[in-house]
Amino acid sequence: MADKKEEKDESAVAEVAAYDNELEEEETPYPYYVFFILGNEFCERYAYYGMRSILVIFLTYFLGFDKDTATVIYHVFAALCYFFPLIGGIVADSYWGKVNTIIYISFVYFLGMVLMTVSAVPQINSGQDVPGTINTVIALVALFVIAVGTGGIKPCVSALGGDQFAENETGKKQLSSFFALFYGSINAGSLLSTFISPLLRELKCLNRADCYAIAFLIPAVLMLVAIAAFLFGKSQYKEKPVSGNIFTEFCGATWSGLRGKCKAETKDKEHFLDYADQEKFSLKRLTEFKYVYPIIVMYLPMPFFWALFDMQGSRFVLTATQMDGVFGSVTIKPDQMQIMNPILILAFLPLFQSLIYPCFEKIGFSMTPLRKMSGGQLITSLAFVVAGFVQLNVHLTVKSNYWIDANIEVDGESANTLVTEMTMKSIDDYVFTQFTDKEDYNKNVTYFRTPSQDWLQDNYPQADDRKLTLSAVGYPDLVMPIDIHEHTTKGVYCYEKLLNNRKELECKEYNSPNEKSGSNRVKAVLLNPTNSYTLFEIFDYKDDQVSVLTNSTVVISPTEVSTSDGTEFERGVVKVVVKMWDDELKKDADGNYIFVPQIRTCETKWITGSNPTGEDSPVADDYLFGPGSIWTFAAVEDEVDSSSCKIRIIRDSKMNTMNVFWLIPQYVVITVAEVMNSVTGLEFAYTQSPKSMKSVLQSFWLLTTCFGNILDVFFVEISMAPTQSGEYFILAAIMVGAALIFVLLSIFYYEYVPEGTFDENEEEIEGTKNDAFDKTGEALELDDVKVDKEKEALGDKSVAVDF
Repeated sequence: MADKKEEKDESAVAEVAAYDNELEEEETPYPYYVFFILGNEFCERYAYYGMRSILVIFLTYFLGFDKDTATVIYHVFAALCYFFPLIGGIVADSYWGKVNTIIYISFVYFLGMVLMTVSAVPQINSGQDVPGTINTVIALVALFVIAVGTGGIKPCVSALGGDQFAENETGKKQLSSFFALFYGSINAGSLLSTFISPLLRELKCLNRADCYAIAFLIPAVLMLVAIAAFLFGKSQYKEKPVSGNIFTEFCGATWSGLRGKCKAETKDKEHFLDYADQEKFSLKRLTEFKYVYPIIVMYLPMPFFWALFDMQGSRFVLTATQMDGVFGSVTIKPDQMQIMNPILILAFLPLFQSLIYPCFEKIGFSMTPLRKMSGGQLITSLAFVVAGFVQLNVHLTVKSNYWIDANIEVDGESANTLVTEMTMKSIDDYVFTQFTDKEDYNKNVTYFRTPSQDWLQDNYPQADDRKLTLSAVGYPDLVMPIDIHEHTTKGVYCYEKLLNNRKELECKEYNSPNEKSGSNRVKAVLLNPTNSYTLFEIFDYKDDQVSVLTNSTVVISPTEVSTSDGTEFERGVVKVVVKMWDDELKKDADGNYIFVPQIRTCETKWITGSNPTGEDSPVADDYLFGPGSIWTFAAVEDEVDSSSCKIRIIRDSKMNTMNVFWLIPQYVVITVAEVMNSVTGLEFAYTQSPKSMKSVLQSFWLLTTCFGNILDVFFVEISMAPTQSGEYFILAAIMVGAALIFVLLSIFYYEYVPEGTFDENEEEIEGTKNDAFDKTGEALELDDVKVDKEKEALGDKSVAVDF
């Protein structure tokens, strides 16, 4: 009877407990204040990607860095963005807590965005419209501050959101819906900003044809909104007390173990952590730390994946500047092509999880995490093979940039003699070949050019002190030294001029654009080799309307150019008008020119693709001046008619003709690699280690991205190939090597975790919870892994990993 009574009592207690749990489930409200965290995440991601998406273009075309230097700066910045999460996590866990860390570092983040906006105002450089050293210094400081800000809050925001939900079944369901929204806010912010920021930089402001200041100001404002959104919910947030950081403890135990082993007289213990100070580190903790090292070894090849993956924002964008993005009235900006990655990742995640992986399983090929990652790394190399072939075709459609481009114009019978007897050579007797443009738009013009090279890199000159000498038979006074330096392109325009009743060859040396337009526009150097003050006006015909393309307030001084980087305008059917004055024009109180009747004037006809010499009436959509082309417009005085002048138009580079959508295949392949690598990497790690080690693994995962961007800096600095296509192919080969190493590591990797060691219900050690992951082990750092993955249950017994 007693036994039956005890069984009845236990049954009653169980029923009461079940009822209490059910009641608790029903009374678990949704923490509405997490929407403040979602708003914060959306605005912060917009701010970050809005700035980063145009960063390489800004460094190259506004601040004037060459493409290699711009690439280096971009990847140093990216590396810092993935280093500072370590610092942010330590500060949050050990000192300030998550809420205060997010608030304090967000203000630092906002300061960086403000500095970036200021750096895009050219007038801070002595009031000029051209940026200078001050702009460059402020921009570099701003990038460092932004890296501190975005990295510092990265490990805190998602984890704080996860902390707001109850640990019961209802809370887990609510948590799942929250992170679906969290993931959506990340992608919405990045998608919108990657599309909008390139459009904003195209606006005209501050007396320039671009407006990077507005493009950076909007992200700065959104960052301020992000802070405000977060502060609205501050009083409602639940936060665990500060109790130490597991990553610092792991590093301390590692150091203690290594030092202990070095000092030990007998080294008979199995693992070096067995020599650690066990008064400072518990045996349980040291045992958990041991499971981390095999996974760190598996992470060793991962930086090579991130090195190639992050080139989407640098080299891929620079390749896009050499391609045609014009579709009717719509122009795709080179930096807008980055939007392909978030779009494709949204499409590929469900496709792989629900279709591709199950198909492999059905044919008997188990898609283990290690197999996914191995395949993903091999596919990464394929993406760069595709990129290399695309770049090769770009080379075929784009005439190369030249270190020296001499345009020699003479009138009359002496032209042929001059062409055959003019020489240009360097101090080391490197003789330049003459070049004849089959589509020449001027009579009696001879071109001297260096051998055709590549847009991004060039082998000549090898030193900064190279000099060229231009001379011609019949013109004894013309022995013209030309200084050329690395990362510059020199132009020389020579024309006959009557001096003291004798024809002389007058030459003007100038800096020519070293890069194509970053906006699929036309570039033109407006050259004034005369002693007059000259105004160029370029008129465009489009949609039955005639408009002025150039800034009519810029008058070029004698023997000067408009700007070394060229005047940019949209493709079109154009007419060039030149006005000249002998005396300098005066300005009014507002700094505007007071125009007086010009002494000389001349103009071209409407220049079309089918008739470069010009039509009397404009012809719609018949373009000679296409996107990406570079031209020199020179104006010289007419020796016969003193009231007139002559306009010479010289093409320095062909227009972009290869469609920018040819970049889509390499974006598709690299995104497939991301799904298989990035999404799977953490899933593998967390099934092979204790829950308390999630923070350590997240830290090392972020470090692989940091080291990957450091590798990018190294690859660029050593100049692996003279052409961009060559660099792509070499990177593909390097990635194959890294993938094969990963495959070998996978084959020999051994899962030695005893059954039940990492049971799902294992209690977490207070103060060691990873800020980037929730209580159930789901990855919450969605900005990096792009997906929430449920942990796969461990097998019933210890087995070797089925690679």
